[in-house]
Amino acid sequence: MSVISRVLKILEQKKIKPIELQRATSIPPSSFTEWKNGRNPKHEAVVKMADFLGVSTEFLYGNAEAIEKKDLSQELQELGYEYVKVIKDAKTNDIAAEDLQELVDIAKKHRKNKK
Repeated sequence: MSVISRVLKILEQKKIKPIELQRATSIPPSSFTEWKNGRNPKHEAVVKMADFLGVSTEFLYGNAEAIEKKDLSQELQELGYEYVKVIKDAKTNDIAAEDLQELVDIAKKHRKNKK
């Protein structure tokens, strides 16, 4: 998976529009088009995107397994699921980030349905 594919996947997961990332990082839309067409982004752009998205550059380059688990754990806490076993497992890397993201999504749906 390419850097831009990972970026777009994270944007989708976080429900952020690409234009928001572009504005926040001063990366022109034309750069995204070039990256989608196979050109690799410069490291400076990867750093900006990683900072904005709350992930490591390692993840965007494909050298890390998953989205920063710390952020996902924080999301669960913000949803009111404080320090359940899932969060403890995530912090010790005993749970895959994809699974944790799924739990965050389920927690959000659960919270929404309770309102």
